[in-house]
Amino acid sequence: MKINKNIMSIFYIVILIGFVAVSVVSYITYKTTRDDHYKENEYYVQMVNLSMQNMLDQYELSLDILGKRLLENRLFENSQKTDQILNTILRENDAFVGFGLIATDGHFIFTSKNVDITKMGNLKENPETAASFLQTLHSKHLVVGRTYFVKGLGKWVIPIRKALYDENGKPLAIIATGIELDRKGGFFSNLKLKNSEKILVVKELQGQFYRIFYSGKDVQDKTFLYAKAIENSVSNAVMQSLQEEYNLTLKKLQKVGKDVTVSPACKNFSDENVFISIVYNKKYDLWVSLSEAKKDWVQEALKT
Repeated sequence: MKINKNIMSIFYIVILIGFVAVSVVSYITYKTTRDDHYKENEYYVQMVNLSMQNMLDQYELSLDILGKRLLENRLFENSQKTDQILNTILRENDAFVGFGLIATDGHFIFTSKNVDITKMGNLKENPETAASFLQTLHSKHLVVGRTYFVKGLGKWVIPIRKALYDENGKPLAIIATGIELDRKGGFFSNLKLKNSEKILVVKELQGQFYRIFYSGKDVQDKTFLYAKAIENSVSNAVMQSLQEEYNLTLKKLQKVGKDVTVSPACKNFSDENVFISIVYNKKYDLWVSLSEAKKDWVQEALKT
């Protein structure tokens, strides 16, 4: 009887050791797979950020050259020559959705012919454009504004604006164009993503976070995506995760300039738990993120 009891004790000990061993191996496999995905996505979000910056740099240079040419000898007052210049640019480069020269008080001085100037309004008075317009007046760089429906074009556009200065550093006007959301070959069209991977570009204005670009096809309602700020519950969940996992605030992350990956207590539009790799673009004051559904790498870990 005692021998049987000892055998059973040994059996339970072996089972326990086996269970612990399997648990440890499973945890190590899970953590290794997770860390690999973190590193892969952090590398990829840097590539997304670099791709975006290179594209915006090209827009910045083009707008700067065009704006200075139009201001030179007040060329913009000659509507015929101005139209010729703008039409040539639009014909040769469809990346530009249209052009406008804007006075420092927010009203449009002129636009390219494909823009209905009577529907453009005053950018300093429009709630969707006012904050980023004022930001442009105080920036030496190109400024990306809130994505909105431009009535003068009849399209959803990511507005990009560049202030033009005199020799004393005083702003004279703002030259503007934009990136059409629905244009093929537009924002990040050269990047190949998994179905579960989503790029999100976000801008903070007056304490609120706004989507500038979202690559996912799971939400087609642009008014929902772009016409209002991201829900506080979502942004707070990301900030809380950043604090808990890295002891960082968004302000600190802006300063250190590193990319991080967090697992916030919120879900994507498909009701899936996600992890999000984030990096801040200092030059253009934009947050760039790449999210992926957790289930994908969890399933991979279980298969290993």
